Amino acid sequence: MKQLYLLLLLCFTQQHLSAQCDPQPIDGAQMLFLASEDEAHPITNVADGDSTTFWRTRGNTPFPHVIELDLGGEYIVEQLSVLPRQDNDNGKLAGYEIYASLYADFVQAEKIGTLSYGSHQDSTAKMIQFGAIRTRFLRIVGTSNFDPSNPHRLMIAELTIYESPCAEVGRQNQTIHFEPISKQLTINAPFTPEVIASSGLASTLEVMGGPAQITDDKIIFTGEEGIVKLRAHQAGDANFYPSEAFYSFQVIDPSLYVPSLQTRVSENFPLEMPELMPYLLSATTNIEHDDVLQIERVNFEINGNIYPAEAVKNGYQIWWTPETYGEQLITIKSHASNGLMAAVNRVLYVEPPSNQDQSVQPLDKDLILFGGENSRWLYKTVQFPQFVGTYEQIIGDFWTTCPNIAGECDDWDRKAWIDVKGPDGNWIEILRYITPYGRGCEHQIDLTDYASILQGEVEIRMFIDTWGTGGWDVHLRLNYKAGTPDYPYSYIEPLWDGTFDFGNPANLQPLDTLRYEFPKDVQTAKLKVATTGHGWGNNNFQNAAEFYDATHVFNINGVRAFTQHLWVQCDPNPDGCEPQDGTYRFPRAGWCPGAIAELYEYNFTPYIGTGALELAYIFDPRYLDTCHPNNPSCVTGLTCSDCKAGFNPHYEVAANLVSFAHAPILSSTKLVSTEHFGLNIFPNPTKNYFTLDVGKPMQDIQVQLQTLDGWLLQGHSFQHSAALRDAYFAISDLPAGMYIVQVIAEGMTASVKLVKE
Repeated sequence: MKQLYLLLLLCFTQQHLSAQCDPQPIDGAQMLFLASEDEAHPITNVADGDSTTFWRTRGNTPFPHVIELDLGGEYIVEQLSVLPRQDNDNGKLAGYEIYASLYADFVQAEKIGTLSYGSHQDSTAKMIQFGAIRTRFLRIVGTSNFDPSNPHRLMIAELTIYESPCAEVGRQNQTIHFEPISKQLTINAPFTPEVIASSGLASTLEVMGGPAQITDDKIIFTGEEGIVKLRAHQAGDANFYPSEAFYSFQVIDPSLYVPSLQTRVSENFPLEMPELMPYLLSATTNIEHDDVLQIERVNFEINGNIYPAEAVKNGYQIWWTPETYGEQLITIKSHASNGLMAAVNRVLYVEPPSNQDQSVQPLDKDLILFGGENSRWLYKTVQFPQFVGTYEQIIGDFWTTCPNIAGECDDWDRKAWIDVKGPDGNWIEILRYITPYGRGCEHQIDLTDYASILQGEVEIRMFIDTWGTGGWDVHLRLNYKAGTPDYPYSYIEPLWDGTFDFGNPANLQPLDTLRYEFPKDVQTAKLKVATTGHGWGNNNFQNAAEFYDATHVFNINGVRAFTQHLWVQCDPNPDGCEPQDGTYRFPRAGWCPGAIAELYEYNFTPYIGTGALELAYIFDPRYLDTCHPNNPSCVTGLTCSDCKAGFNPHYEVAANLVSFAHAPILSSTKLVSTEHFGLNIFPNPTKNYFTLDVGKPMQDIQVQLQTLDGWLLQGHSFQHSAALRDAYFAISDLPAGMYIVQVIAEGMTASVKLVKE
């Protein structure tokens, strides 16, 4: 009986001690939050014990997101749990860093990792565990989320910190870092990945999945495509807790990827020329995974003769003079570094001019409707006449009509434009437009200066900034008038193109100065500039930029050459588009609702042959947006109603320099350290990170962070500008100072200075 009593007592004691040693949640009521981003849902919601409340960051604030808290006393902590918002599937924490300290001096991370979810609907609590440490202060850094709809936002319902009173302390946590592994080919040689533990101890590596294996610490590929998943483990010692980390990289099979190839040579129209003259043949080509596969060469084969093409920006070109009129057999071949080739065949007829006018309608009642097939953007491949010295004028008829849908015409004045892809693969704006309030209208524009790109098989696109309050049927007809032009050859060089801040205290003159030299044989040239001002309201000082009467200047070699008074009277409407709903009669910065935007032209002929030119586009220096978030003197509710408002003054700019000649323009312009597009960086200055936006849709974007003397610190690649806007660039490990951020996209370059605090 006595033995049974002792046994029961021992079991009770063990159970009681075990219960006492189980991790216990620390009372959230005693916690003090020291730092966090706050919106309508305060940070204290994560510690109120109520899973129906939550904390949410601002939707347009990029990662990282930071929470710092005081536990209210010293505790032994080895785990915490994160409960996502329960009534919404978005904003779940993915990447994280956990820091702990007795004195709020966060130095070394206790744990770095990524939370995993079974599905987008998985809203269960996720546990983060690490070696037990004695601490009072915690810093939780969210570095990414599990949310394809909004890659910036983070939402947490409950953040629970657990006390582990019986845990053994005295050792340090260690983190494991994988040096980045670039995309690999299945045929690559074995290699040893670099894995570094913060303790300095050696780690073991294993393949958790994917087409690879490890032998003698080297990764050996098995020959298939896939994602290789690695696990690094460090067993720890008397001074450090064990740790592990995971890393994934992609392996591709180069034999599966054939280049894509497009040409502007059309079989729908003959090539018309009054005599056998040089003609520009062009093609664009690319290949998937162009970070590891490249286009090596492009050849034009014409009637059995081979002509190697020259790479010009994003395209390949040759100047070709037909030997005779009549049928020409053209084959274009693109050869890639993996040994594969793409080919396009065309039969082209070269003929004397027909001396007949022609009319082509590339847009014919095409619907642009938010959420529809053409949601804000419409893309088409169309056919135009092909010619040299055959048409003296091209007139564009453009009109909008109300679609047969719910809501019919959009009720609001929306910015819009039409772009055409040039021979070098770059998009060039040919028409800027602002839609009318709720009705269709007709317009006409002279497009003769764009003759060099308005021929052959062409990609065309139109953008309307509509957001669901109706849509538009759009129509465009080009009328080619037969005759002899003054110059048979022309060349278009986009100079500035994109969205640029106006009055931003951190960057009052956002357009870089361009260094330009005219190609040989150019006889005359003009600059064509469409600039429209946008942004208005109580948070934009003096109602800029839409309703601000500004005067900008163009400097050449440091001297004022041209003035641009950016102000248009809208009563009456310049295109006769009235009456309308809304405030269509008020004058505006470069545009009116229901009209093709004002196109400013400047004569550059006197500067031909004068050597290299420095071109500067200077925004009105009198204006400063005192309500801008970058104005340190702005006080919400005092100087402005909201100093964080996002609709700040800005300009949409498309400036094209058009050169004309009697002979082919054999080389393009020379641009050095120039900005062709609106490169916006925020925040600047910054401590931990920055984000980038290039203003317009662009592809194949390279981002480089450099020191002032040109040393490369970071390099990143993005397929398109939407992915770039969703990215953040961490620089917390860099010393304070000034750096250069350079962006290369579609053959163009922009750079801006970044200040690290």
